[in-house]
Amino acid sequence: SGAYKALGIVQAALGAAGVLYALFGVAMSAFVMSSTTSKIYGTAALILLYGRAAVNVLTGALLVVTGIGVFRAKRWARWSGLAYAAISLFETFGGTALNWMFVMPRTLGTSGMPHEFQMIAVATTAVSVLVACILPTVTLVALLSRRARTELDQ
Repeated sequence: SGAYKALGIVQAALGAAGVLYALFGVAMSAFVMSSTTSKIYGTAALILLYGRAAVNVLTGALLVVTGIGVFRAKRWARWSGLAYAAISLFETFGGTALNWMFVMPRTLGTSGMPHEFQMIAVATTAVSVLVACILPTVTLVALLSRRARTELDQ
C-alpha cells in the first residue's frame, strides 16, 4: 500500500543519512582528537564513542535494507526492520546510560561549566533519547501489525 511505500522511502533515506552521519562523526572525532581531548575523555569514553558509532553505521545500514524491502513489499523486510528496531532501541537506551556514567561526568566535571548549563545538557540528552526512539518505535508498530504480515508477504 501507499503507507508502506512511504515508510520504506523514509526508512531508506533516514538510514542512508544515519550511516553518513555516523561515518562523518567518526572521521571528525579522529581528526579533532588531541592529547588534551583524549585526557578529558579517557579510554573508556573513547571506546564508547567509537563503539556507538559502529552500531549507528550498522543500524543505518539495516534501516536502508529494511526501507528497500518494505518499499518492495518483501517478507524479509519485517525481520530486518525488527532487528533494526531492537538494536536501535537497545543502543539508544544502553548507549545513553553508558554515556551518562562514563562520558558526561568527565566532561561536565572538568569543564568548569555552571551547574545550570550542566542540567541543560542532561535535559537535552533526555529529549534526544526520546526523539531517537520515534523511528524504531514506528517501525516496530508498523511491522508487527497484521496488515504488515499480509502486505509484506511476497
